[in-house]
Amino acid sequence: MAVHGFGLTDPDLRDNSAIEFFSIFWNKVENQTASSEEKIPVGNWQVVSDDTLAKNFLKASGQQNDALAIVSTEFTMYYEGQKEFEQESKLRQQKKWQEVWLNTLEEEGFKKLSDAELKAETRMTSTQFREKMLEGSPVGAREKMRQRVGDNIHIMAYKQPYICKRNEGILVAMVMSFKPVELVARDFGGISAMLMAVCSRPTTTAYGYLESIKRELDKSILKNLESLP
Repeated sequence: MAVHGFGLTDPDLRDNSAIEFFSIFWNKVENQTASSEEKIPVGNWQVVSDDTLAKNFLKASGQQNDALAIVSTEFTMYYEGQKEFEQESKLRQQKKWQEVWLNTLEEEGFKKLSDAELKAETRMTSTQFREKMLEGSPVGAREKMRQRVGDNIHIMAYKQPYICKRNEGILVAMVMSFKPVELVARDFGGISAMLMAVCSRPTTTAYGYLESIKRELDKSILKNLESLP
């Protein structure tokens, strides 16, 4: 998993008006946190969930400080039914799963940043953001990651100051996907979300709020899977 950083500007954050909240991260790092993968059967699907991305991000990026509260969730989907799917069908389904999460985040108050807004904040469009992220990957793994990382990376933001001390803060979400391995019939790839509270000083309320959003994301994707044949 990879995350590339940028600073989101908020005029109400005073001295912290430009905060860099994403930095390059690869979870195959030395001494990473042990996986907490959980296998969940849902109808004709086998789902593997993992929430260690955030812990590994903090360990790899050195962001162990009071300016950042972060949680993550990641799902990899495997089809156990009898139907056959072409790669394009799998990618369309993956897009729908991302939309489930984007809709859930919108209901929580997040607003998706358009390419114009993203470029204003980061000097990059979403396509350039993806390419920049891939450029930060190990050279030997770059082409493989280029084939696996989904074409669309979605960045959302939500000003929610009460979760931070001095009423200064913003929530940020990043939703991305990993393409299915071609010619592996049961592999439908995966989706991942990173949730961050960027504050001068987060409170326990920030962590609790992010965890509640994570639970909503988890429930929404499992409910969607239950409805699939």
